[in-house]
Amino acid sequence: MKTRNLIFIYIFIIVCIITGCKNSPSLNSEYIDDIYKNPDLFEKINLPPIDHSDTDWNKITYLIKTGEISEGFSSEEDNFFAKITDLCVDQEDNLYIADSILRKIFKFDAFGNFVYSFGQTGQGPGEFSGRLRINVGNDNNLYITDDGNFRLISFTKNAEFINQFNLPRGKYDDAVVNSNGDIFLLSESGLKIIDHFDPELKYRSSLLDMKYCLDFPYKVPPRLSLFRFSMKPSFMEIHKLISRDDYLFIIFNNSQIVTHFNENLELINQFRIDHPRFIEDYKKSIDYAKKKGGWMNCFGSVFLDEIKNVYLCYFNFELRIPEIYRYSPDGKFIDTLRIKNFYELSNHIVKAKDKRGNYYGTNRISSKIIIYREVE
Repeated sequence: MKTRNLIFIYIFIIVCIITGCKNSPSLNSEYIDDIYKNPDLFEKINLPPIDHSDTDWNKITYLIKTGEISEGFSSEEDNFFAKITDLCVDQEDNLYIADSILRKIFKFDAFGNFVYSFGQTGQGPGEFSGRLRINVGNDNNLYITDDGNFRLISFTKNAEFINQFNLPRGKYDDAVVNSNGDIFLLSESGLKIIDHFDPELKYRSSLLDMKYCLDFPYKVPPRLSLFRFSMKPSFMEIHKLISRDDYLFIIFNNSQIVTHFNENLELINQFRIDHPRFIEDYKKSIDYAKKKGGWMNCFGSVFLDEIKNVYLCYFNFELRIPEIYRYSPDGKFIDTLRIKNFYELSNHIVKAKDKRGNYYGTNRISSKIIIYREVE
């Protein structure tokens, strides 16, 4: 009897899922079928051309390791990292690190000195239960997303609890916050890309149509991936950044488009990453991934500097090294950053840059912070 009841429950759940997909306003299955059969039919976003007549596509700037933070940095019991899942820097160049195994947030000053740590496993204020992401808002507060407790939590930069908001189950995202405390998250509607909330997480507006998730300039992904892209935006496909003066940048892994909004949320520029070497290598990487039935997201990490230059971290498929493409806010290519002695350092990815010119990344197993600077 119990087995029969379980079977009926499973059938009911499957029917609900299928019905929900069919009734989803975001999903046009005929459109997906059409572009899967004929890639020329998918809607490509037309962007104004950028003058690259004076661009040096081969310009490379190297990063060298200047230091690291790994263990023994405090007298506390947890004076090491187990699994760094995110990091960020504030306007004073303080460094914040989220460790999802220790369930802790660590703060270091601009000179790498330990300041504090807080957090433990649990569900109360200052307690965490899942994978953590962290950002410093332009309102000068910390914002932490915890996908184990399905919530967004805010703290002062002195680690004092402010507020917390429940997020939809399964949602893994990072919040970007402007100087008014307004919060920007990936939309759950399936109709838009970004939702804009007030400081109490009350809905205000939405930005960008879902067509940005269905623009594949080179190759169309496998049908299952295409079906997923059409449902709602994912943190693996879309990056959000905000400058110190509240300019919002949305970067798309599928289309390689960078959209740029001013402080009034008016779209002022958008451009496609058009570096010839990147395009050639990315095509090879997605060919390889498609043969195995998968898809390749191109930019593992993105960040801004003080003058709103955009940094896009990409793992070069052919050379087997990470590269960082630096673009100006108006879409002009500046240079490619590469890590000197990459194989010796066993570096994984660079995630942030401070005002003094320090770059921060992690090693492959995410147990160390590696610090870099540019060299000629």
